[in-house]
Amino acid sequence: MCLGELFCTYLLVLIGAGAVCAASLPGSAAYYNGTGGVVVAVALAEGAAVAIAVSAALLVSPGCCNTAITLTRYVARQIELGPTLSLVAAQLLGGFLAGMTLRGVFPTEVLLEARLGTPHLKLFLASDGTVTLAGLAVGVLLEMLFTALVTLTAFATLLDGRAMRLGALPLGLAQMAVVLFGYQLTGAAANPARWFGPMLCQFSLSLPGTVRPLADHPVYWLGPILGALACGVFYVWVLAPRARP
Repeated sequence: MCLGELFCTYLLVLIGAGAVCAASLPGSAAYYNGTGGVVVAVALAEGAAVAIAVSAALLVSPGCCNTAITLTRYVARQIELGPTLSLVAAQLLGGFLAGMTLRGVFPTEVLLEARLGTPHLKLFLASDGTVTLAGLAVGVLLEMLFTALVTLTAFATLLDGRAMRLGALPLGLAQMAVVLFGYQLTGAAANPARWFGPMLCQFSLSLPGTVRPLADHPVYWLGPILGALACGVFYVWVLAPRARP
């Protein structure tokens, strides 16, 4: 179970963060037709990766390759504490291994430009580019919104026994939607594991003084976890019972 979750989370983070790094390769701006093309490319890559990875993971694991959703399933009494902790550890390790893989694939200058594909606050910063308290608050709210959409899709199309069997395709579309909306705002992680692995691997680079990988870390812990909990609990205890005949 944990091995499957680790491998599929690895693939998800590898493709998502790798698409961001690929967009920073020399000459890629013309290939992607500017920033708008980059956002579309990353959204397509992440959406497809989520759909494929989660479809495979659900055959052996209940974690959905998303730390926030895994914790929500524990709170909703769908997973016991022991398996929950094991799944979370597997997801974070999978994200870290994906970051280390990218560390070996791309040149250092590309990794520095792309921040190793790590989601980070891109707006709501001070004039000198530092993270502010107001920026953190807005970032948390945005990541809550993004993760709530992803969580709603997961519960309604994957985890509800009455749902039509479509695999994780709707979940991939939800991830694609939040990246299109939020890439230029917070990077639209909607999953702590998507942020954690690449972020941690940044410390293996010689970072400039203006780049502090942990400066906006509350956005990618609190936002996804609170968004998933709010939406998942609402679905399980409000929407699902009312939908029963």
